[in-house]
Amino acid sequence: MNTPDQGAKGFFRIPAWVREAWAIVELFVRRFNEASAMDAAAAIAYYAIFSLFPLLLLLLALHGSVLQNIDVQKQIVEAADHFFPGSRNLVTENLNQIVVLRGTVGLIGMLTLIWSATSVFAGISQNVNLAWAHAPPRHFLIERLLALVMIASVVVFMILSVVVSAGLQILTVFFPEPGSVLDGPSRAMYGLLLKSTSVFLLFLAFLVLYKWIPNTEVRWREAAVGAVAATLAWELTKAGFIWYLSSGWCSYQVVYGSLAAVVAFLLWLYLSNLIVLAGAHLSAVWARRTAPPPLFGEPPDEPGD
Repeated sequence: MNTPDQGAKGFFRIPAWVREAWAIVELFVRRFNEASAMDAAAAIAYYAIFSLFPLLLLLLALHGSVLQNIDVQKQIVEAADHFFPGSRNLVTENLNQIVVLRGTVGLIGMLTLIWSATSVFAGISQNVNLAWAHAPPRHFLIERLLALVMIASVVVFMILSVVVSAGLQILTVFFPEPGSVLDGPSRAMYGLLLKSTSVFLLFLAFLVLYKWIPNTEVRWREAAVGAVAATLAWELTKAGFIWYLSSGWCSYQVVYGSLAAVVAFLLWLYLSNLIVLAGAHLSAVWARRTAPPPLFGEPPDEPGD
């Protein structure tokens, strides 16, 4: 691929930072395609469909009384709708069905649920690791154990998100009337604080993912580059997806009928996975361009190469 400064001889010289940015984009696109990241995102979305509800059933089997609580179910649905726009009805229906049809889960059934629930996280782990060309693959049992850790981390992250949001919303209980402290601009600031907290927690989740999941040494700066890009892309894509679903342009109901919610959910999972993998590849590319030579066993590419 030609660099942007070719053909500019005798007229002007492209600044070094522009050539470096072009080299990063070029390497990112090449590595993203070489890793078949788009196919991987589709595969992970497929795994997610078969992992989400076994995960709920597993949680119910471990502590059935928790998911029977109406408030807990509401928090699960709210969290799912926040992270997976358009999934509210799908999650609500399946959660209710799981609670109604619950029963005793034997040892073999429990192991099957654990294996199914970890499939999506194992897929994410494998493909995030694949972004780092020099990172060796893990043993499949280690990959599954890591997936269990990721599940626990996601649960903790969602609980933390709910707790922080609930804590901020308590302010509206104390100041519910017009003319209160949270009236007007203060209420707008409260909304901004709530949104900022959610975005910050998402950034932390990406940061930890890109720092610790690759089976190689990743510096915090490299992980942060991918985390910032993934957070911004995820928030913008989420806003666009919500707008699309509510704009009237969406024809899923006409085309897919009762399966529209499933299709919309699957599409959002695919887009989310693309963003997760793109952030991982950006972190790896940034490392390749800036890391000391020993990290990759070869000197960094020169700008424009």
